Amino acid sequence: MGYLVVISFNGKPVGLTFDADGVFKKVLEQREKRDLTGIGWHVGGRFDDRDGRHRDTIAIAALPGTIRTYFTNNYPKDTLQRAFVNRDTSYPVISSNTGVFLNAFTSAGLFIKRVQLYPRVKLITNIGAGALPANITAYLNTTYPAYVFSNAWDLNLNGSVKGYLVLISANYIKYAVVFDGSGNFAGSITVR
Repeated sequence: MGYLVVISFNGKPVGLTFDADGVFKKVLEQREKRDLTGIGWHVGGRFDDRDGRHRDTIAIAALPGTIRTYFTNNYPKDTLQRAFVNRDTSYPVISSNTGVFLNAFTSAGLFIKRVQLYPRVKLITNIGAGALPANITAYLNTTYPAYVFSNAWDLNLNGSVKGYLVLISANYIKYAVVFDGSGNFAGSITVR
């Protein structure tokens, strides 16, 4: 026996299950009104990103000119690594220079903030979920049940891995989760 609770999260019904002792078990994706007729589902699943197609990822060249100009004028040594567009059409952009940074821009391309995710990194290599150390995967499964993997990078300095940056989605929220070179949790930042 256990408990099922339905809550409204960002205006959407979400089911949560708990065991008999009240310990959280998992998130159940609920059908929306638009899914009640027809085939009963929509591309990407309930949270729009279950199919791994990364519809939120955009090419660096597709960023608005105001954002590219901002980097040219303010951080000319940054290398733009990855760009995304959120549901509200704001833009998180991951860049690197002497560290890894998350830069946030409004839908109009106006700068919001810059946060350092990891210091002293020279090379960022894109890796798959299977290449992450087991303790990182265990941490993500425990801390963000039913999360959706988006991207991961190993962060190198002088040929050795100094850390990992993992981008995930959990319940409509995108997180940048940072780990040290041994795979120990170092911090997380809400991207949206």
